[in-house]
Amino acid sequence: MVLKQLTYLLDRKQKFRVGILLIMMIIGALFETMGVSLIIPFISVIMNPDMIHTNKYLAYVYQSFHLQSENQFMIVIVLVLILTYLVKNLFLLLLYYVQARFVTNNQFRMSRDLLINFMSRPYEYYLNASTGDIIRIVQWDVGNVFMLINNMLLFLSELFVLIALVVLLLVVNLSMTISISALLGATLILSKTLFKKHLEHAGEQSQKYSSVMNKWLLQSVDGIKEIKVCNKEHKFVQQYQKSGYQFAKAQRKNSILSQSPRLLIETISMCGMLGFIAFLLLQGRNIETMFAQLTAFAMAAVRLMPSANRMNTYLNAISFLKPSLNTVYENIQYQDIKSYHYEEASHEIKNRDLKQEIAIEHIQYAYPNAPRDIFQDASMVIPVGKSVAVIGASGAGKTTVIDILLGLLQPQKGKITFDGIDVAEDYQGWLSKIGYIPQTIFMLDGSIKDNIAFGLDDNLVDEDRVWQVLEDAQLAEHIRSLPEGIHTQIGEKGVRLSGGQRQRLGIARALYHNPEVLVFDEATSALDNETEAAIMESINRFQGEKTMVIIAHRLGTIQDCDYIYKVEDGKIRLERQKSE
Repeated sequence: MVLKQLTYLLDRKQKFRVGILLIMMIIGALFETMGVSLIIPFISVIMNPDMIHTNKYLAYVYQSFHLQSENQFMIVIVLVLILTYLVKNLFLLLLYYVQARFVTNNQFRMSRDLLINFMSRPYEYYLNASTGDIIRIVQWDVGNVFMLINNMLLFLSELFVLIALVVLLLVVNLSMTISISALLGATLILSKTLFKKHLEHAGEQSQKYSSVMNKWLLQSVDGIKEIKVCNKEHKFVQQYQKSGYQFAKAQRKNSILSQSPRLLIETISMCGMLGFIAFLLLQGRNIETMFAQLTAFAMAAVRLMPSANRMNTYLNAISFLKPSLNTVYENIQYQDIKSYHYEEASHEIKNRDLKQEIAIEHIQYAYPNAPRDIFQDASMVIPVGKSVAVIGASGAGKTTVIDILLGLLQPQKGKITFDGIDVAEDYQGWLSKIGYIPQTIFMLDGSIKDNIAFGLDDNLVDEDRVWQVLEDAQLAEHIRSLPEGIHTQIGEKGVRLSGGQRQRLGIARALYHNPEVLVFDEATSALDNETEAAIMESINRFQGEKTMVIIAHRLGTIQDCDYIYKVEDGKIRLERQKSE
């Protein structure tokens, strides 16, 4: 299952690089084995120098290099050992670098791709989405996926070394190697069987409470003003702390379960090897004749036991991180997203001026999992150059009308047309015609210029146009009074601006690209009467110049509108039309 998910998540180029890493790991394993195997002749010669002449392989080396003494032969072996360990460790350093580069580079790439995935989802997805979950998935879960990949690579690296060393030891002493290998294998299988489910559960708990911690942290920062006024700091800290304890508990469980088998493996391995030596001694075997073999086993054990421990740790880490892999896999597979393009779409609407009307035609819409339709066969006409107000009781569907008009919600039936053209045929072109001013203006933590030229690179911003739209929004005089003008930093969420100034800045943003249609979604409902009247004065200046759609609670706000529609009982009815 893990391999299937990773095969889906990694592209062809990434799979090729994984293949290169595996080849490098096999070479590294051969180097590790060579380092241990060269110890055997070295120890053998030290214990019995006559072997240089009696062993045909050693004698061949001795004669080929025209050596004159046993000491010269041992110096050659020492030099070969030194060279082997230098080359081996330099190669392993290169392997670790390539492996780390693969993990870090591709972790960011997957995080970016997942963000694109979330940004491409329909607006309806976000009606029930948790911000804490999204942040956790894009940052924490993606990081965990590559920790899992890294652990798999490290496991395979250790496995290759272990196999190579076992092959070497089989040549040295078949029965002892089989006995110890069987013990190690049985211990690893037992460890995985005992701890896998517990580690996966700990991983799920870690995911869950990480999201809850994110939620309370974001809410603590976002609502700091109200929290302080209500003197509820302790409540938010308490909730964060409560989930934090559970998160720490899951991490602690992972740490204990991951490390516990190490002691078991070490105990079984050492007892097995020492027991085998005791068994041979009981049979009357001479320890001196076995010294070279035992030395090789000791060297291998020094490398094998930590290797087996690490393999167990990697397997446990993979189990703990698997829930994150499942989550990323499920989200990358998300089927309802539209293809994401940086370039603009067709220009059926973008290259045409609005001449007649915008029409909402026979709309039927229900929110996901809602028991009833918000609209049933609802229609509305917005003539070009006119101001159209939409009123209705709370919950009647006024904002839903705007969201459908903006294309954020897709109706089950019906369509939105622009001079008879279905806007779905050129959605990007349709959006280029609209300036949107919501009740709460989203503010970048940047300058006034950044917030007006929303999403544009600094070198593409027309500062003359910025000042022009500030004039149109009747905010230019205030901005000129600031020491840094349009370069003034407004703080996070525009905390350095008043409510009325934020709304005017929102109007200026909406006007920057000179849209033909302005949509005001209760843009003044949160303001006091005096400020609202001033903002409406600014808005009414666009009468006849722009096509305007205005949602408002108070009738006095929209008294100058040309058309007033009322949303009621799943319909949109024309309530009043100003006489020409």
